[in-house]
Amino acid sequence: MVLRASSWRIVWVSISWICLLVGCSSIENGTARNNPTPPIQAAHIPGDLTYQDVLQTGEFVTAVGMSPDEPRIWLGTNSGLYLSASPGLWTLLAPELAEVAVTGWVIDPNQTDLIVIGAQNGSMRSTDGGRTWQESDAGLPRQPLYHLTGARVNDQLYLYAYVAEEGIFQSVDGGVSWQKWTDSDEISAMQYLPNEKQLYVVTRDLLLHTDGREWSRDTIPGVKQIYSVAIDRSEERLYAATDQGVYCRERHGWKPLEAQTPEKLVMLGPGWGEYKLVAVGESAYLYTLLDGSWQKWDES
Repeated sequence: MVLRASSWRIVWVSISWICLLVGCSSIENGTARNNPTPPIQAAHIPGDLTYQDVLQTGEFVTAVGMSPDEPRIWLGTNSGLYLSASPGLWTLLAPELAEVAVTGWVIDPNQTDLIVIGAQNGSMRSTDGGRTWQESDAGLPRQPLYHLTGARVNDQLYLYAYVAEEGIFQSVDGGVSWQKWTDSDEISAMQYLPNEKQLYVVTRDLLLHTDGREWSRDTIPGVKQIYSVAIDRSEERLYAATDQGVYCRERHGWKPLEAQTPEKLVMLGPGWGEYKLVAVGESAYLYTLLDGSWQKWDES
């Protein structure tokens, strides 16, 4: 799932397995609580971009989520990795990434200075919170890396990358090196569920999962198209944004999320703390799932 910004309006366009959106809006963390929050990676860099600036510069939004150490929204684009640095303002995580097409990222929750990003030209990692970056593509083929996901299980950080025409690769050393994990068809969304040790992928409108040995199909009744999948970090539950709304995976199958969506949500990402999920709507507005309802990440 990819979002495209142009003229700050939204339209749907289908290109192979990617859905493009055109749009823009202005935001700030209007739903943040008054609880003190620790500084995040690169928070010392003053925010000097509006949301419109980010979408104009990035043009394509490829991923959304919150950092695991405080509720700041992160946006991956074809021109860098951005985060909400202060109310109403955004910052580029690192100037070094300004020309990097970021397709996903994983932050180690036990060591938040460790950040691994996927990019169309491979993988990069930072061990100092995003100040400096090194290539980390040992074992990866020279093909675009379209999706990156991962999570910590006990003392191990597992990372999974989908490489075009090559399949899925795994890293168990924090992104330093990679090895082929399994073959796959073309993937449009991907999420690792640590409590099950299963990787969920969306391919050709099918939802599949695997532990690396064999694939199994997971069906959401009544759903024809799945746009995105994401995990609620606090409860380790899987969610899917679909043409019929947002669904949650329960023990006995999938069921519609009780929280009414304000509009069609086309991209989901993990939240932080009380924020269960973060999402991008068809209008390009950003939303968070907070206290059982979707709330716009507003500008005051």
